[in-house]
Amino acid sequence: MKRKLTFALVISLIFVTLLSSCAPLATPTEATQAPTQAPTQVSSEETIPKEPIVIGVPSAFSGPIAYVGESYMMGYTLALEELGNEIAGYPIKLVTADNACNPDQAVTAVRKLVDVDNVDLILGSGCSSATLAVMPLLPEAEIAQITEGSTNPKIYDGSGVGGNIWQFRYVPDDRIMAEGFAPFIAAEVKSLSILAYNDDYGRGAAQSYQDILGGLGVEVVSTEYFERGGADFRPLLLNIKEDKPEGLLLVATESDGIVILRQLKELGLTQKLFARGAIVTPLFMEMTKKEPGLNEGIMEGTWWAPGLDPKFDVAFVNRWGTAPSPHRATSYFIMRYVVKAAIEEAAKTGTVDRKSIRDALEKISVETPVGVISFDAHHQAYPNMAVSTVENGTIKLLQVLETKAPTK
Repeated sequence: MKRKLTFALVISLIFVTLLSSCAPLATPTEATQAPTQAPTQVSSEETIPKEPIVIGVPSAFSGPIAYVGESYMMGYTLALEELGNEIAGYPIKLVTADNACNPDQAVTAVRKLVDVDNVDLILGSGCSSATLAVMPLLPEAEIAQITEGSTNPKIYDGSGVGGNIWQFRYVPDDRIMAEGFAPFIAAEVKSLSILAYNDDYGRGAAQSYQDILGGLGVEVVSTEYFERGGADFRPLLLNIKEDKPEGLLLVATESDGIVILRQLKELGLTQKLFARGAIVTPLFMEMTKKEPGLNEGIMEGTWWAPGLDPKFDVAFVNRWGTAPSPHRATSYFIMRYVVKAAIEEAAKTGTVDRKSIRDALEKISVETPVGVISFDAHHQAYPNMAVSTVENGTIKLLQVLETKAPTK
């Protein structure tokens, strides 16, 4: 009896084993996956960092106005630090290239940024002659450039509907600013001489004021041009002294303006002084603190003055321990507001590259402390400009002017 039971038990075990071997095998996923819990999904944005957006800054980092290129970088850097060094989640990387304010070097600098550094956007090229030289390269490389300090009117004429869809300019040009500032000059004098740089900046400014002042009853009796970084401006100043104008318009930045004003005082010129450049600025006064009063009484019309954005004025000094200037301010506003808005707009397309940034620049309209910034059909923006003077060693903001498209 026991043998029959044992035999029956063995047969039963064999039958169960055979049935089990016919069941399908579990896959590795099925074997390890909890039956009641969905798999955890990790966002690709959390695991794959975004590629940096590389921005090129071609400007004068050598030569007589090397401090201007450095000034641009100070403004860009401060703005980026306030933005956490990223925009729309993209890290921002700045790459510089020295053009020495020279047209030939400007072309080389931009080619290096485009071909070697593979930048996505250009903020440059500083001097008007440099910007005009590189404009033909932009369509070839299909890259946008936002110009921060080149005020020759030819840039307006050739940008956007003027032919070059890749060129944008933030600062108003001298034709635009002359329409705002010339009436202030006409209210003070009826004859004027102009002393300006012998380049596209200086000649463009001089021509703009000549064209407008005549219609306001001011005779431009003479125009003299000088080279950057000169040491002796006395022959030109003596010519102006002989012409006996009631006023003198100086088109220059801080370093050359300092030398000219020293020699002007030495020669006893007493004309009412006006400026279109960077003469009535905190940086000018910082550079001449050992000879106070050098710019006393001068009236200047330009794209920035202290007081337009007090928060920036304080932040700049706290960050760098030195005074702000038009060049330091304009680069800050471009990065802090314009570039930020453009990259955020481009990011909506899912791809931030040269073309999407260019397209975004045509769309943006952003509130800033210096007015609403957008680009018109000529890719020109219209930030406010300021008229200021120096009274008793202190800069006084006389009036803030809205800028608009040129009428001539």
